[in-house]
Amino acid sequence: MTWFAVGATAVSVVSSAASGSAAASSARKQGAAAARADNEATIRANTQSMVRNSYKTGMMNIQLGLAKKKAVQEGHDTSVQANQVLGAVSANAAAAGTVGASVDAVASDVRMRWGEAEAQQRENVQQDLTNFNNELEALSISMEEGVQRERRYEYNGPSQGAILGNALLAGASTYMQVYGSRKMALGLGK
Repeated sequence: MTWFAVGATAVSVVSSAASGSAAASSARKQGAAAARADNEATIRANTQSMVRNSYKTGMMNIQLGLAKKKAVQEGHDTSVQANQVLGAVSANAAAAGTVGASVDAVASDVRMRWGEAEAQQRENVQQDLTNFNNELEALSISMEEGVQRERRYEYNGPSQGAILGNALLAGASTYMQVYGSRKMALGLGK
């Protein structure tokens, strides 16, 4: 009678431990697969974001290059116009035979306006650079905030020790049931 109870208990312990271990293994695999799928989606999203931001940065660089080219052209055009005006002033003064303060005043006024135009052009270029740097910094901050982090899977289910402990408790319960039912038999039919 006792050997039967011990055998039933052993079978109960082994089957309970095996099923608990299988359930834990399955939960680990499912959790790891879900984390892997999430991480693959995160990688795709981060890659798409990186491509978009790289494209935007490239377009910003093109705009900055065009602004610099425009500033150089405006500077050249201003110099050409100022030199033409100075040449015309000198030619008119020579043709009229005029020499003196009035000719010098006109030439000085042309040079002053030329200097003002160059200063305004330098200020415009500096403003374009400042705007570019501000946009680039905002884009960088946006990229950092938009980056998704990978998720690591951590199994939070019962440990192997807890599974074995539960199996032993289930086995002890089975033993007590078998032992109790044998001891409490009414003895009918004997």
